Amino acid sequence: MARKKAPSNYGAVWTRKDFAAIRRLVRTGATGKTIAEAIGRSVVALYQKASIEGISLSRPAVRRSAAAKKAKAVAASKTRRSRQTSDGSLAGS
Repeated sequence: MARKKAPSNYGAVWTRKDFAAIRRLVRTGATGKTIAEAIGRSVVALYQKASIEGISLSRPAVRRSAAAKKAKAVAASKTRRSRQTSDGSLAGS
């Protein structure tokens, strides 16, 4: 069986540009495999170095503003009201 080709940066020193690229790609929601390919490293090396450097590779939580939360709640309540019949019971119940 043939060996896999080594990544382009195999054995090279990690640079600040590598770490900046990792952080940028994590913010965009890229997977570990995608990030590793973009910076020319193996997936295992990426996860190991990110762990050592304290970089979280999980997607950042989506933060909603108070206005966005309120708009979502209002939309949900309108949907519930539209499903109710004139006597106040839910349609289909």
